[in-house]
This record gives sequence, structure tokens and C-alpha cells, in this order.
Amino acid sequence: MARRVFFSFHYQNDIWRASNIRNSGEFKSVDEAGFIEHSLWERTKTAGEAALQKLIEGQLDGSTVTAILAGAETYSRRWVRYEIARSLERGNGLISLDIHSVRDQSQKPSVQGPDPLDCMMLTLSGDGKTATTHVYDFGSKAWKAHMNISAAKFPSALVTAKSGKLSAFYKRYDWVASDGHRNFSSWVEDAAKYAGR
Repeated sequence: MARRVFFSFHYQNDIWRASNIRNSGEFKSVDEAGFIEHSLWERTKTAGEAALQKLIEGQLDGSTVTAILAGAETYSRRWVRYEIARSLERGNGLISLDIHSVRDQSQKPSVQGPDPLDCMMLTLSGDGKTATTHVYDFGSKAWKAHMNISAAKFPSALVTAKSGKLSAFYKRYDWVASDGHRNFSSWVEDAAKYAGR
């Protein structure tokens, strides 16, 4: 079954690596891949926060899985965190893909950064209807509240656990070492099934 995947990544650092993955032959078109073009992102950014949120929501619409393309600093990006929280709320499956070994325009790899899903956690409210996402602040070495979201579409494992790092519930792969060209579609399918999509 073809799945529409939303890609979340650090635009300034990883647009080249993300484009290489998008153009790898796994995806038929930009629209089917749920990939926001860099130029559209930059134009929308000048229109303000509400415009960026609307752009993200539009691209998430119809997706069943969110793939976080994890580079050296992806874990710390505000909009990546927003995209992860909104993906959770809408019931998308999540996967984290290390892309540091994908070579850039100078044919150089990057360094592996922390898993964005290891730097976010959530706690469910007492009635289980809502949840709060938290992000890890490396400066203060503490978890900080991030967003309140609905828990209505969470997978059962999250509801049962009540709280925990997202990395405890969702898988992380290395695009190069784990042969993303060959295995991406099965990773996506597994993530969608786990989320009940």
C-alpha cells in the first residue's frame, strides 16, 4: 500500500541531504512525498509564524507517517519539534532516519546528531485525553514543557505507558548503513501499522 510520508528536517543544514533522499527513486513526486520545497519554506517564513503553521498543516494533511531526517542539529529545531508534536496528535506513525552519512554537495558526510525522538517526551493527562510534549534542553540539562496536544489518536503503547521519551516507542534507522533505498517502504509500512493507520 502506498503511504504518503511527511518529511521533517533542518532546512538550513540538511536540504541537500534531504533532496538526495527525496530523489532516490523511492518517491514518485514531491506532492506524493509530502516534502516542502526549500524555496516555498523560505517564502512562507517571511510571512510569519501562522503562515508556517498553515504550510506544515497542509503538508501533513493526508500523510500517515512522518519521517524525521536527523542531521547534526535536527533535534534542536523549533519547527521540527512542532512537526513531531502535530504528527503525534494526528496519529501519524513516526520514524527517525539518521542522514549524516548521506554526502552533501561537496561530497562530505556530516556528524551524527542526537535522535530527535530521544530529545522529546510526552506525558498524558490523568484522564488520558490530552498530553504534553516536552523537549530536552541541553544547556540546562532539563526537560521543558513544549506543547499540549490531544491524545485521541495515540497508539495503544503510548496510552498504556502514560509517559516516556518518544524514542522508546518509535524506531530509528540509518539511511546509509541500513540501506534506506531498499528498506524505506517497509519502515514506513511498519510505522503506519504501529500507529494503527
